[in-house]
Amino acid sequence: MVESGVPDEFVMDYYGDDSSPIAHFPFNFHLTQMTPDKSASEVLGLINVWYDLMPQGQWACFLVRVKT
Repeated sequence: MVESGVPDEFVMDYYGDDSSPIAHFPFNFHLTQMTPDKSASEVLGLINVWYDLMPQGQWACFLVRVKT
């Protein structure tokens, strides 16, 4: 696992590549921005930000915190 406070584009580097794997699943903090008033499409948007950047064949790791 990897926890980092850098922009998503740089977090993707922590996955490594086939010849030099680094981390299986860097933490994703997008869902910590959820609030009870978020719609399903807004939550999907937060998820897709990560999936759009994540290297193919890798795992996502979403941390969730619902702010009340």
